[in-house]
Amino acid sequence: SAGTDRHELTSWKSFPSIFKFFAEASEARSGSQKPALTRRSHRIKHEEL
Repeated sequence: SAGTDRHELTSWKSFPSIFKFFAEASEARSGSQKPALTRRSHRIKHEEL
């Protein structure tokens, strides 16, 4: 729930919680020594085939 019954306001009402989520995720990740996994990092390079 974004905290409003009006559909046109849901995006604006949800911004604080979205940014809080990303800030907390970024802080948690910065404490980790492992690099973030990406699809590109798992792709087999054509030279390796």
